[in-house]
Amino acid sequence: MTRIVITGACGKMGREVARGLFDGMHIAVSVDLRSHCKNISDYRGEADVIIDFSSHTATEETLTYAVRRGLPCVIASTGQNSRERAALTRAAAHIPVFYSENMSLGIAVLLESAKAAAEIMRDAEIEIIEKHHSAKLDSPSGTALMLARELLSENGRIVTARNGDEPRAGHDIGISSVRIGNIRGFHEVIISNGKETLSFSHEVEDRSVFARGALSAACFIIKKEKGLYGMYDLIHLK
Repeated sequence: MTRIVITGACGKMGREVARGLFDGMHIAVSVDLRSHCKNISDYRGEADVIIDFSSHTATEETLTYAVRRGLPCVIASTGQNSRERAALTRAAAHIPVFYSENMSLGIAVLLESAKAAAEIMRDAEIEIIEKHHSAKLDSPSGTALMLARELLSENGRIVTARNGDEPRAGHDIGISSVRIGNIRGFHEVIISNGKETLSFSHEVEDRSVFARGALSAACFIIKKEKGLYGMYDLIHLK
């Protein structure tokens, strides 16, 4: 039986994780300001792995606890700043840490496909379009930024607010963000060399895909040595 600590347990994604537990899993404790356990540091019971769907602001505290307890940790929140990203690396020197800006297996497939196309069409221009619901706070999305970083050439820039009359630089990657309605998540990578255009898109129809990805990540890292892992490792089962 795999005992899971869920942080952000009362949020939309925390509830999805609880509903989607795989066979052989159970919740050791639900951590949330609206739960009986409000702080992860208060839990001293048995556990095998942590899944954090709370907020990027809790990343350092969650990782500190995970290192102290020697527990593998899946960080499924997004929007981490440079200090919080550094905490991921530090923790990974002691425990297995899984981090991805998007827990969907489909996004991982999209990225691998787009990288393969960009490698073949070396001089092509790349643009990214992302669409989310009106209430989403961050823009561009963490997923769009992740896609851009992975596809960016050595001399390129990520452009997130293109306006005016400045021409497009060939190696730049532009990100266009749309916030409207109840769109749960749409990302499209467009690659064009002026003679032909490829488009790779992914749309989330049910947020349970993120919970399933996080649970798959938990199963994956529980068997791993210390280190920092991501979706590439999971889909290639490294």
